[in-house]
Amino acid sequence: MYLKTLINAIIIAFCIFPVSAQDTITTAKHGLWSDSTAWLPKIVPGANAVAKINHNIVMDINTNTIGVIVNNNQLLINSGVAMKITGSPSDTLLKNIPEAPVEYDNKSFGIYKGVIVRQTYNAANNIDSSGSFKLVIMNGNASMFLKFGNLIDTLNPNVSLGAGSINSWFIGKHFSMNFRVEADGSLPKLSDIFLNNTTRIDTGLVMKERSYEVINTHEGLISGDDYGPTVAIISNQKISGIVCSGLFGGIVNFNGSISNNEIDASGSAESGAVFKGVIKGIGAYGTWSNFGLFGHWSSRRTF
Repeated sequence: MYLKTLINAIIIAFCIFPVSAQDTITTAKHGLWSDSTAWLPKIVPGANAVAKINHNIVMDINTNTIGVIVNNNQLLINSGVAMKITGSPSDTLLKNIPEAPVEYDNKSFGIYKGVIVRQTYNAANNIDSSGSFKLVIMNGNASMFLKFGNLIDTLNPNVSLGAGSINSWFIGKHFSMNFRVEADGSLPKLSDIFLNNTTRIDTGLVMKERSYEVINTHEGLISGDDYGPTVAIISNQKISGIVCSGLFGGIVNFNGSISNNEIDASGSAESGAVFKGVIKGIGAYGTWSNFGLFGHWSSRRTF
């Protein structure tokens, strides 16, 4: 699994000294930070620039900029990549507030966030084991932005979406999946998740964000007596997740509560799995036990 960090909010960054117009570099298309053709002018933002993000961008190189402004899009930072902001810290803030409009709280339209994971796990080649997505459905227009390992995809529905219940295929260049939700926004569900029309992604989770509750997705790993990817959806007071066992080849679903950033979760009755930990910033970590096996887990926020 390829861990990453997502800046999924408005970041307002100003320099500590005046910035001239030519120092503002704006995205021209979705793509990689290192790709000069993704920017206008065709220059990768550097130490004297403010980067304005109007598209979905993946930061794949170490970056030193005066500031970053993200406008209703996503900036993903790959694991091991450092972003340094030289502007005033008070002017560079990650907003942890809901994006969902209040008028869609009890409707099928709105914002959904989710995770997908493969049951087959190879520790030597783990970059394609899990992924995260954000689905935005507004006024009949819908688009899903998904990152799975090194793959970035935008999925669109195969039918026009009305204001009632939704049951639609979402199809992109690499991925396809079925998404269903009731007219009031309840019971969102994923099924038939495929990579390149042939490889079946085993399972996934999705949750609707509402105007009063932030939904975050996490991807991570377990270690110790077992190994493999873990994914989770975290809200203010609850967590739902999946662990894929590299040792046994199965999966464990877990659910639990969060209080004062402390996680207390358990798996299905058959497994007896227990997960405990803490949330710290954009990361989370803790311990797990299952069938007499023990270890640690860690994850990072992706959406």
